[in-house]
Amino acid sequence: MRRRNVADAATLLRLALAYGPGAMSLRSAAAWAGVNDVASLSDVALVKRLRGAADWLGDIAGALLQNACAKSAAPTGRRLRVVDGSSISRPGSAGTDWRLHATYEPVLARFTDLEISDVRGGESFLRVPLRQGDIVVGDRAYAREGGKAGQSAPLQQQAAADDPHCRRLRHAADLGPGR
Repeated sequence: MRRRNVADAATLLRLALAYGPGAMSLRSAAAWAGVNDVASLSDVALVKRLRGAADWLGDIAGALLQNACAKSAAPTGRRLRVVDGSSISRPGSAGTDWRLHATYEPVLARFTDLEISDVRGGESFLRVPLRQGDIVVGDRAYAREGGKAGQSAPLQQQAAADDPHCRRLRHAADLGPGR
């Protein structure tokens, strides 16, 4: 009879790291665990264990990210802001009815600004409360020259003037996908 248990949290973490960052398939991770006496389980049993541990693994990843961001933000005093928008539709709707605009700060490990707009509310850095020196990350919808109603360009130009890394990011975003 096959033993299908994972002895402890450290073993479960090793299995998760082998599968995730270790880039092993579920079958390979289960085989690796068996060969190395880490655990004896099938790929199906492994996926069940990992799904059951999703919240715990998320907490670990969040704590590591929070610690890394706190250490990197401390010397500069600059805030990292991650912004994005999502489309929301009513049940049975043929398209977008509203947009959710969100700002997340990894150092605080929480959303710091949420806004809901109608379908005409485009993604723009103007929706984000910013301070001098903020580092803002947005997807390509935020990098459009001129943005919604031509108002994002001055913010991008100011960011590029403040930080040479922003110039490189802005240039890469202007190239568009696949270029």
